[in-house]
Amino acid sequence: MSAGRTASSVALVGAMAATAFVTLGNAEPWAGDQVGPIWVACGFFVPFLIGIALGRAAMGIRANVLGALAGAITVVAPTLIYLASGERDYAGHELSTFFAAFIPLAMTQGAIAMPVGVAARSRPRSA
Repeated sequence: MSAGRTASSVALVGAMAATAFVTLGNAEPWAGDQVGPIWVACGFFVPFLIGIALGRAAMGIRANVLGALAGAITVVAPTLIYLASGERDYAGHELSTFFAAFIPLAMTQGAIAMPVGVAARSRPRSA
């Protein structure tokens, strides 16, 4: 691996860690100290499972694009359910900061995890 690629990978991991801390800090008051970390982990887990389900149908760049889309859905869908479930003080929870940090984080997680799930399903089984 070249030095430039290593440096960009390290920078990406650092940016993901920073956005995860911002996301968890904003999610804790309204999602709780247990649900928040699980929700952040779903950005990896859900696209990974979808990649296993799709297998070879999502090989190549499609896996990255579909993974990013699945990651975004793991943020938006539960939030819409939360907001529709009753009178909420969502303005006090800094949702704009939450979304600005969490959506790109989950999209990056999904773009990383779905190709891994696709590869896990696509490997030939040994005898």
